[in-house]
Amino acid sequence: MELFNPTAEILEQRYDGLFYQFEPNDVLTLPEATGDFMLTKLGPRGLVQIKFDDDVKALQAEGLAARARHYAQIIHNHEVANRLQSEKKFPPLVKSKAVVMAETYLPIYQEHLEKLNPELAEREKNMAQDAARKALEAMAVKEPAEIPEDNLDALRASYKEAVGEEPNHAWNQRTLKARIRDAAKTTA
Repeated sequence: MELFNPTAEILEQRYDGLFYQFEPNDVLTLPEATGDFMLTKLGPRGLVQIKFDDDVKALQAEGLAARARHYAQIIHNHEVANRLQSEKKFPPLVKSKAVVMAETYLPIYQEHLEKLNPELAEREKNMAQDAARKALEAMAVKEPAEIPEDNLDALRASYKEAVGEEPNHAWNQRTLKARIRDAAKTTA
């Protein structure tokens, strides 16, 4: 199996007691099991497999798109963690080396991808925007219109509407009201 590193970075991985290093624009021929492992581990970081009649420019665009997705995910994870920190009234997290590197290299990879394959670059940008929108929608908790008084079934339905999951069957009216109020506070 032939593997190609189209990125501008050195990709490194250990497998079966051996250390493999893929230099930029490097092609390595590896046994099938080793190659599958390398694709699993390094594929999200840009490593691609060369088949018999593949176009090198298309493979390069595919690898750069994977690397850009990887960096966008690192930045997204950091932003989500910071948002959770701010909700808990904690100070923001310090940017790790990976986040700083991702913020530095992401625009570069996106620019190269646009030059190589504008259609793929546009598709990747749309996918990233859709993923960000869905993540924000998933984090939003619906606020109930009003908390029912003492009807246990109405309280359970209100909790399910506010939080999006079934309440614990052992919760009483007082616990359900408190949980519904807490859910409303976290969205406000």
